[in-house]
Amino acid sequence: MEGNKTVNQDIETKEKVTVKQETEETETDKKGGIYYVKFFNPYFYEGKEYEGVDLEKIRDLTTKEKINIDRLYEQLEPVKSQTPVMTTMYAVCTAAHITKLPVEFFYKMKNIDFLQIERTVRRGFFSPV
Repeated sequence: MEGNKTVNQDIETKEKVTVKQETEETETDKKGGIYYVKFFNPYFYEGKEYEGVDLEKIRDLTTKEKINIDRLYEQLEPVKSQTPVMTTMYAVCTAAHITKLPVEFFYKMKNIDFLQIERTVRRGFFSPV
């Protein structure tokens, strides 16, 4: 009889672990996986709270969209770089284009949060997985 309890407890534990893993995977999938940037603290912008941004669409950028990002960068950055895609301003322009949030949203962000966005943008351009 005690052997059955152990087997039943093991089955219940496995079921709980499986359900937990499925929930975690669903959360990751819903938020864009490796391209979702969760902020250390939420940001409030125009009455809406943002806990993070989903940059998943960087994988699907078209050439036309990349040109639009380049044009936005040219408008906003007075000092041009030999490698604009490596600059902070280019990451701002890319994130703004992908999320449809204005660049001002990213200007007000703490550096610790924006560095995550910058790394994610570069990952999207240089090693799209």
